[in-house]
Amino acid sequence: MSDGARRFDRYFPLIYAAVYAAVALAVQLAWFPVGDLGVETDFYGDLVIAAQRLWHGEFSVLNYPYKGPLTSFALVGVHAVVSLLGGDWYRSGVTLNLICAALFLILLYRLLLRTFNRRVAICATMGVSLAFEFFLHAHKASSDLLFLLLCYLAVERLTRHGWSLARLAAAGALGGLAFLTRYNGLIVPLAGVLVVLLVNRERQSFRRRMLGAAAHVAAFAVVVAPWYAVNHAQTGRLLATHNLQNIFVEEFYGGAGSGPAPGDRPDSLIGVVRRDPLLFLERYLANVPDHLRRELNDSLNDHVTALLVLGLLRMLLFPPRRRHWAVLVFPLVYFLTMCSVYYQPRFAFAVWPGWFAVGFVALAGDGVDRRARLGDWASRTFAVPLAFLRERASRAGAIILAIVALTLYGFQISDIVVAEKVYRQRLPLFVLDIAPELKRLAGADTDALVMARKPHLAHYAGLEYMQYPRTLTTAADFLAFAVDKDVRFIVYGDIERDHYPEHRYLGELMRYAGVERIFAEGATVIYELARGLTADAIAVSEVTAVLELRLAAARVAGNDTLAFQLCAMIAEDRALDRDWPAAAVYLEDGLSVMPRGNSPEACRAVANVKLNLAQTYLRLERWADGVALLEPALVGIGKLLPPARQAAAHACLALHLEHGGHTDAALGHFARARDLYRAVGDAQNAENMRRRLEKQR
Repeated sequence: MSDGARRFDRYFPLIYAAVYAAVALAVQLAWFPVGDLGVETDFYGDLVIAAQRLWHGEFSVLNYPYKGPLTSFALVGVHAVVSLLGGDWYRSGVTLNLICAALFLILLYRLLLRTFNRRVAICATMGVSLAFEFFLHAHKASSDLLFLLLCYLAVERLTRHGWSLARLAAAGALGGLAFLTRYNGLIVPLAGVLVVLLVNRERQSFRRRMLGAAAHVAAFAVVVAPWYAVNHAQTGRLLATHNLQNIFVEEFYGGAGSGPAPGDRPDSLIGVVRRDPLLFLERYLANVPDHLRRELNDSLNDHVTALLVLGLLRMLLFPPRRRHWAVLVFPLVYFLTMCSVYYQPRFAFAVWPGWFAVGFVALAGDGVDRRARLGDWASRTFAVPLAFLRERASRAGAIILAIVALTLYGFQISDIVVAEKVYRQRLPLFVLDIAPELKRLAGADTDALVMARKPHLAHYAGLEYMQYPRTLTTAADFLAFAVDKDVRFIVYGDIERDHYPEHRYLGELMRYAGVERIFAEGATVIYELARGLTADAIAVSEVTAVLELRLAAARVAGNDTLAFQLCAMIAEDRALDRDWPAAAVYLEDGLSVMPRGNSPEACRAVANVKLNLAQTYLRLERWADGVALLEPALVGIGKLLPPARQAAAHACLALHLEHGGHTDAALGHFARARDLYRAVGDAQNAENMRRRLEKQR
């Protein structure tokens, strides 16, 4: 190797990583003063809370309900420096990810250079870095890139040339650190054992391979053992986490609120398998092609898919060498293991280096010295078209590689620009304006609980956060939940309105005794619950009596329009108290005097009343009446409401029908809700509707 090549390999990854981090930082500072409502919700609601408590000397297992503690330690270390420059915890979280992204790109280049060649290393490293989800996460606050860095540090140690028990143990220890970041780090020792025992790059005896695998696993166990000991000492459980239940039950039983009763739901992968082995096998086998399709089509793009197909074809014709398999085993095992949980693009980061490496090997791989029988036949039959696969130094191969790589990067950069704009439009910028006012209202009570759908406002107000209950029923139950959790403030704004469009009572909680609306600006309302309020003390104001007097007067005067409006208002008030029979009566009365005009306002009002009456019938288990009103109500309302509201209405009614055993009727509404959610770009709810459809079918 020439001195120029050595200098290139030394400085290119450093310069590229530095420029990459600088661009990501510039985008972050210019566009993202606050975290988004997606992955960064975990930062505000989990990671930063644990880090802040650790900063103040509190270390408890209860601070880590979903992940291990390592991220909080890393975040505290970074914050110690960032805070000196005037940065807050959010900027510290972003800085941690920027550092991890840069270090990972340097590591990946050197790993691929050692395993394949310079062209593959350059092209694959740039390909991974320009995947839009990866670039987005490079300037977000999360634990994903720290986890990714630790995983590939373990792979780098594991796959170095030469037999060394110390290096295998170091790989196991790094896998342990990955596990202490995210619990799917357990995949690292699993892949490591397969590399040592089956790939056997160094061609060691079985006895020595067993010894190496034991050293690898033992080092992993030594690193994670203290965390298990602390868990057992503080909670009586080996690993006190809700994460396993969250990811496995969500995938196999549709999440909380459906499937088995809460006390009967499995809390681990083993529990899921034991409960229904056939269901697990069916779901898992369906997930493998589904995850692969979504990973290539949604998270990457079709051009990466085409490149990967070429790479797989090359592997079929010219099988990889042992040193190649040593690196590719980890992403392969990781992908197959993660098919047991629901799909998220960031869950697949550890797989992408394998996809890009395999893809670019098709165009930039070394000349081959061994062929499969099919490869031997293809080499004789298609000698000219396959020449660039065998001759890495050919001029044609270099030109083709440059064209393909630059075209791919162009599409990837375009995807990044689109994704950045989408996230920018969805930022909850309002929290930066409202947080100081909420902090002022809380006064000296810095431990006040703020209940909201997302934790951002509570974080910036310096208060404690409580998430809305997963399932909302009535206003009385909702307030009883808040009182039981000792909540002081309840936030209702655009975020909550989008998640719970059918629960309009959230905008009228001040009707209840002990609840005061203390802030209203724009679309955001903040309620304060009276100190010492109990569930028994919650009582609705005498709204109905006043409205009934006005209704009687409207009927005497023959004012059908006003009578219709008052019937709808009284029905809503009765629904707040879960008095469904009375609500149904008033809605029926309203329809008997409904407006006859064709104005959009009149049509919208009538459609809303019909929809509410259909829902009320379903709650009363009057299935025939509810279904009879269902379609005309949704047809009428669909012409007037935004697609997101239409989707929520279809989803709500589908759930009621499903609960009542009316699966045929539910299927149509689940499908309609799925299509509408897809149309508005709500991938998460669209996926939920897809799962419901699969479950019913």
